[in-house]
Amino acid sequence: MYSQFGQDTSAFWMVAMTIASTRDACVELRARALALPLVTLPYATVVTVLTTAMLGDWRTLPETLGLSFALLGAMLATGAWTSARFPYSIPREGYRNVAPGQVGPAWVSIFGGMVGTALLCAPVIALTIWLNVRRAVEDRREDPGRGQPLPRASRNGSMAARHASGWS
Repeated sequence: MYSQFGQDTSAFWMVAMTIASTRDACVELRARALALPLVTLPYATVVTVLTTAMLGDWRTLPETLGLSFALLGAMLATGAWTSARFPYSIPREGYRNVAPGQVGPAWVSIFGGMVGTALLCAPVIALTIWLNVRRAVEDRREDPGRGQPLPRASRNGSMAARHASGWS
């Protein structure tokens, strides 16, 4: 979503010619903003569910899915905002994604968007961390022997020494 106008190149002028009022501009921006989630939401869902399935940790699926949706929404929001505030052009030819002389606005747009995304998602990230720490503390209360270090083995590290000490 960053530099959405620069990605249009000359097609943007075709769109600009059809905008007659502020309302038309808002409708155009809203349509651009709604087109991205049509692709990115199913993709993020599939990747999150497949990763959870591969790890076999299904109890973390809701929080992982919520965190990925929060990050996606924040990135779309900051991308739309920085595209309007710090536009930069993208050349057609070559392998560059920023035209010469446009590096400053590109850096502000991209890194400002990353910082803004982190700030927007800070409450969700903090809640996720808090819930996981709380769950770990409750699990520890239920099983106080969990997480205790094993005694040191003999010098040669034999399993017999561990077994003799009662730890297996």
